[in-house]
Formats: sequence, structure tokens, C-alpha cells
Amino acid sequence: MPVSPPPLWESLLLENPWPLVLALGWFAVVMAAVGHRRQNRRLGVAAIVTAAGAVLVMVLAWAVETDREKIISRTRELVGHTVPLDLAAV
Repeated sequence: MPVSPPPLWESLLLENPWPLVLALGWFAVVMAAVGHRRQNRRLGVAAIVTAAGAVLVMVLAWAVETDREKIISRTRELVGHTVPLDLAAV
């Protein structure tokens, strides 16, 4: 029986941040390009803040281990101990 999927916010922020990081990164690049073309300093600053947000999401995902990730990890560890049967580890 598979583990139930997490809520969308938990998935995007903690377990699989790549779609959110890529979207924020792309948005930052577009804002930087438009800001440079229009010589708009505010768009440049907004691009930097958006890129920093993408980095923050990656650091958050790296630093936090959700309960679901713990369950999956421990299950794989348990199954790994049963392949060549190690009764002491099980």
C-alpha cells in the first residue's frame, strides 16, 4: 500500500521543490531582462528578490525532512535489511 500523497504546498516546498524553483528562476530571469531593457531598477530588485526566494525554497527543502519522507526512508531501510536476512538489524 503506497503512502498517501502530501498536500500540494508541502510537496512543492519540501519534497519536490523543482517546479517551484524553476518557475521562480524563470520569472526572475524575465524580470531582470525586462528591467534591464526598460532601465527599471525596481524590476531588477524584484528579480533579485525572486531569485533569492528560489534559493530559499531549495534550502528549506534540503533542511526539512517531512514525516512522509521519514516513513519512506525507514521502510526502504527495513526492506534493505531483509534482502540478505539480517535478523539483528531488523
